[in-house]
Amino acid sequence: MRVGTLNLVGAGLILVSGLIHLFLTREHFEEATYLGLLFLADFVGAAVAAFGIYRGSRWGWVLGALVAAGAFVFYLVDGAVGLPSVEGHHSLDPLGLIAKTVEAHFLGLCVFKLAGFVQRAPVSGVVAGLAVIGLGVALAAVPSLAADPAPVADEASADKGKSADKGKGQKKMVGWSHRWKATSPAIHLGDTYDLLVANKSDENQQAQIRTMVMDHRNKVNTPVIDEKLELAPGEERRLTTVNEYGTANHFNTIIGSETEDLGLSVALTDDEGAEIARYNERAFLIEEGQGKGKGKSKEDNHKSEDDHHKR
Repeated sequence: MRVGTLNLVGAGLILVSGLIHLFLTREHFEEATYLGLLFLADFVGAAVAAFGIYRGSRWGWVLGALVAAGAFVFYLVDGAVGLPSVEGHHSLDPLGLIAKTVEAHFLGLCVFKLAGFVQRAPVSGVVAGLAVIGLGVALAAVPSLAADPAPVADEASADKGKSADKGKGQKKMVGWSHRWKATSPAIHLGDTYDLLVANKSDENQQAQIRTMVMDHRNKVNTPVIDEKLELAPGEERRLTTVNEYGTANHFNTIIGSETEDLGLSVALTDDEGAEIARYNERAFLIEEGQGKGKGKSKEDNHKSEDDHHKR
């Protein structure tokens, strides 16, 4: 194996590290602007270093070492004492562990390259050893990645989230002609979520209610309500749950119904009973699904009236 191959491996490692940081840039911008800029700068520095290493330039290895070492230092500081304006730590984040493993491999190659060991040791043996170690760490991180749901980009995909508790995953809600979605403000341990559902139609109506605690920062969605209701005309049902998870982004509620003739009232109170927020059905975004509804919705009734007046 020639020395040029070592340059290729080094360029690949630092570039992979940079790409992981680029992938995580958006969510870190949401946490703190300076953190997002650091992740973006990491990618730019890694890309430039990869170019220099690929071209066989010593400065590429030096720049790559500075980028990788800097990322390592910030990661360790975040895991040990935390960073300003950042909640929680990244020490057990699977992508973070993979990035640190890649960077550790790269720093090892830097020492091997810059110290001149490349002239005295078989490159193939060193690269193979690093590859085996990296593969082991990557395989160990796979279960964590599979168990940890991806952050929900929008509320339409919220019902695809999986709970951190086994056996509590949620399936996509289908088969309803109308789909309601709304989120509460930020929540804390002990907050109570109270939902009153009323059938405002003249016929019996079924509805499916799903509410979860969503923590985007730690990528955990925990279902707290999953109920299928059958309501007689004018009937009301109250569903209540307490946030036992802790600080999170919000309670997210998704409702499947046969018509838009539902009355909804949500009240959020803290652990001392003080009201935090209150909203009704007008705060819910309603989308039409592919299920068959019983009767016409309010929108359909308004359209029928408009058509009648036009005629």
